[in-house]
Amino acid sequence: MEHIPPTHAESRSTSPRCQCPARRGEPPVSRPYDGCEIGGLYGHRWNDAFGTRTAVEIWLTVRGRHFFNDRAAARDLAYFVRSGRVQKIRLSDNPRPGLQWFVHRYPGRVVEIPSSTTRVSRDVIGFWIGKRVIVFTTTSSTGRRLFVVAKRGSVRLPAKNLGDLAYLGTQ
Repeated sequence: MEHIPPTHAESRSTSPRCQCPARRGEPPVSRPYDGCEIGGLYGHRWNDAFGTRTAVEIWLTVRGRHFFNDRAAARDLAYFVRSGRVQKIRLSDNPRPGLQWFVHRYPGRVVEIPSSTTRVSRDVIGFWIGKRVIVFTTTSSTGRRLFVVAKRGSVRLPAKNLGDLAYLGTQ
């Protein structure tokens, strides 16, 4: 069988004829697969029209469905925390006015929460402002609570539970 390497998109399949070689430095893709995806090389911003999912996501198992749903929620949170406006707010002496702007601009989509461990509904970004940190959180459609802890006055993110679901940079 002839192998044609992917160019601008990565594809993974369960077809017995499909070979999925690893990229350099990555472990080989092994069967059984939990899902397949096809995506392009394009960026996303928080709350953009294209959402937080890859162009094509096909879950083949319940585990694959949960992965895609958790990753979409994690990406939404990561895009929010990494956005330029939120980074400026995190660096400011008083983050409340900037975050309140989001609450008024996106009612029901961004909310202030009463404690750092409060759960929010799915598709909602919650924030809690403490003396030294700001906690940002969301809940996946699977019920998984995702969070990012940002150090106030800094771009450092000392704690998060997004794992490999979303990229937050090297902070």
